[in-house]
Amino acid sequence: MKNYSVLLFAILLSIPLFAQQANKIYRSRNGKVGIGIYYTDTLLNIGSDKLIVVLDYETTEIFMRLSPSDLITGIDSLDEDLQTLALPDVIFKGKLNVPFINTEQHVEEKFDIEGTLTINGVERQVMMSGTLEHMEQGPNLQSMLYIHYDLSLEEFGLKEQLPGFGDNACIEITEAILSPEPNN
Repeated sequence: MKNYSVLLFAILLSIPLFAQQANKIYRSRNGKVGIGIYYTDTLLNIGSDKLIVVLDYETTEIFMRLSPSDLITGIDSLDEDLQTLALPDVIFKGKLNVPFINTEQHVEEKFDIEGTLTINGVERQVMMSGTLEHMEQGPNLQSMLYIHYDLSLEEFGLKEQLPGFGDNACIEITEAILSPEPNN
C-alpha cells in the first residue's frame, strides 16, 4: 500500500510538469519593427529585423525584446548616435485579452495586449492592439503577428537623449514569423 501511495504522489506531482511542457510556445524568426517618428521636420522610418517575440498560445502571454542598437535610421550619423547611447534593451511582457489562441480554425484573431513596457530603464503599463493570422506554409511558418502602439518619448525619458526627435512615435510590429519552440 505504501508503494502505491508513493507512486500516486509522484504521478500527481508530474501532472503540472507535463501540462507546462504541453503549452504551445512560439518564437519569432527575425521579427520586424518599424518606427515612424519626426526628426527635425522629416518623417523617419526607423526599423530592425532583430525583434524577438515569444508567444504562448495557451496562456496568451507574450514577451518581446529589442536592442536599440539594432535600429537602423538610414542616416549614418543617427545610426552612430544610437550605437553610442548604449541604451538597455526594450522589453515588453504582457498578455493578450483572449483566453487562448485558436489553432484549430486558423482564423484571423484581433486582440488588445496589456502589459509592462520597459524602455531606457523606465517601466510603464501600456495597452497595444494586434492581429494574429495563421499560415499553412510549411513547418516553420506558423503565423504572422501585427502589433501597433503609439509611443511618447517623454514618458520614457528619451527626449533629452534623442534631441531633434519628435515626442510621438508610431510603432508597428509586422512579419514576426512564429514557429514552434524546439522543446515543443
